[in-house]
Amino acid sequence: RNVFIVDDSMYERASAKHVELAAFQFDHAKHKHTRGFRFLQLGWSDGNTFLPVNFSLLSGKNQVCSPKSIDGRTLSGKRKIQAQRKATNVVLELLSSALSQGVNASYVLFDSWFSSPKMFHQLREMGLHGVAMVKRSKKVYYQFNGGLMDVKTIFNTQKKRRGRSRYLLSVLVEAVDGETSVPVKLVYIRNRNKRNDYLVLATTDTRLSEDEVIQLYGKRWSIEVYFKMCKQYLRLAKYQGLSYDGIFAHTALVAIGYSILAVQHREQVDDRTLGELFYLMVDELTDITFAEAIQQLIDLFKEAFKDEYILCEEVLNTIIEQFLKKLPVSYQKHLIKAA
Repeated sequence: RNVFIVDDSMYERASAKHVELAAFQFDHAKHKHTRGFRFLQLGWSDGNTFLPVNFSLLSGKNQVCSPKSIDGRTLSGKRKIQAQRKATNVVLELLSSALSQGVNASYVLFDSWFSSPKMFHQLREMGLHGVAMVKRSKKVYYQFNGGLMDVKTIFNTQKKRRGRSRYLLSVLVEAVDGETSVPVKLVYIRNRNKRNDYLVLATTDTRLSEDEVIQLYGKRWSIEVYFKMCKQYLRLAKYQGLSYDGIFAHTALVAIGYSILAVQHREQVDDRTLGELFYLMVDELTDITFAEAIQQLIDLFKEAFKDEYILCEEVLNTIIEQFLKKLPVSYQKHLIKAA
């Protein structure tokens, strides 16, 4: 299943006081406030390859350096206006832009920072299903058994699964937004880091099984790898410009560089692009190298024609030489080096 993935990360400019639209942001990883932007990224994945699709560098209310003037008629002005909107609204704008450009997926994956009944409703209006981690908050309610309950109350009032099941509980609820409601499946899964704790996944596609929901949400991890690659290897935060347009352009170039590397890796390294052939053959071929397999085949030739009265050694050597000549040139070179 092809999916959209949404997440944000800190674009830190801690020592800069004159960076356009930079604001004081709370870094949830370091648990402190710092100057910079919220790097909101929309990506696409088929489970094997992650590709960045669209992004926005979000500002905040406590801006360090406000822009002098913004011309909303230009692309630069539109980007700056978008940077000052709420992240949940910008997510929908990025998704609409991607769909209008022909990028298709059936599901949108996001973590608990973006999950809410309202977001599920908005995604369904766009024809997309959401798969997300849900906040265990007493302020967010779902309709269940004729009343409004939070996810903790639902968990405490239901019977859990025993044994080593991948999930503890699965229930169907309604996400209510105003006068409308959307069916949502809640899947309570075990927290590997805390034995007595649990996590809650939610999806608007109630036809999915619990294992499929868990598997789909697991694809979201690829965007975390993307952020790490951009920051540690593609020098995302090393740009020293002060203008918002310059920072935005540099971020776009980093995304393009990552896309080129991702496509190259998919075509040249990742054997899964061979489709079903990979699953049928690669497990059997991993035990021995190609050179070893050729050597075993030659040994089989010798065993089959070991009777000197049936076939002389010269004929056997001729058969082996003809066989080797039919191999690809690259394999011939490796066999010559091995010999």
